[in-house]
Amino acid sequence: MHSKTALVIAILLSLALGSVATVSQAKALRRWKPTSSGAINATDYVSIQDAVDSLPSTGGTVFIPAGLYIISSPIKLPSNVVLTGEGFDTVLKLADGANHHVIQNMNPGKWIDNNIVVTNMQIDGNGESQTGPANGIFLYEAPNSRIEGVWAHSFPRKYLFGIQVSAAIHVMFCPNTTIRYNTIGDNRYSGIFVSFSDNNAISDNYIYNSHRGIYLRNSDNALVKKNTIINSDEGIRTYFDASYNRINGNYIEGSSEEGIIITHPECKENFIAHNTLVNNTIHIDDQGTDSEIRRNKLIYK
Repeated sequence: MHSKTALVIAILLSLALGSVATVSQAKALRRWKPTSSGAINATDYVSIQDAVDSLPSTGGTVFIPAGLYIISSPIKLPSNVVLTGEGFDTVLKLADGANHHVIQNMNPGKWIDNNIVVTNMQIDGNGESQTGPANGIFLYEAPNSRIEGVWAHSFPRKYLFGIQVSAAIHVMFCPNTTIRYNTIGDNRYSGIFVSFSDNNAISDNYIYNSHRGIYLRNSDNALVKKNTIINSDEGIRTYFDASYNRINGNYIEGSSEEGIIITHPECKENFIAHNTLVNNTIHIDDQGTDSEIRRNKLIYK
């Protein structure tokens, strides 16, 4: 068994035994040192939302200590707010039948919010108990944000007006956003869904058992680097007019469809290099225009 597959098994075993430390969390903690210094403690308030609402207009940090928090309405974050937990022992679990996002920006669709940070927590989509679409983190027109060191899992595959919309992390019209060092798995649709968002960095994420690992839709100039994607239907997908993206140094194994797919001629000049693809049904399917594909390792065992 390949070492990457063995790592997935080790993660699942550790979770079954009650341990929540993972490789991605360890990476996150090396780069982000969680602290409640200068932050307000969410448990001092009636709800996490009340803690957020108590911050000044200039923003601030809300610290959520370890524990299980059932989320029955979305946590809404305005500009310049950091929402941080105490590692993966801080669990935000979507309530049965909630059918909404766990975390979103305060003013979606208005280009008001920016510079939102979500880090150091576990987000459980409770997918089997949802009857409608739900995202773990949904940022809509909230540029310059960062999602880091989050374990997001178990989101459903549901439809809204015939469109599949559920993802563990979904950013839409959010340029210059960073998504890194997250662990994402067991999602019926997308792990990371980036739509209509340019100049984003998606790196060092560990994604397993999701329909689409990383999905770029109408998004340009992304850096998709050093992600590990295991046992998804599609590893990395660029869709309709997703152009000038750099897909570099990723490890993709066991995709039942494509490891990397460029779906349309409107996808122009994407750079795909130095990726390792192992035992995918199709390693690379390029239907784009002027793609540059070189020095990838294509392995069947």
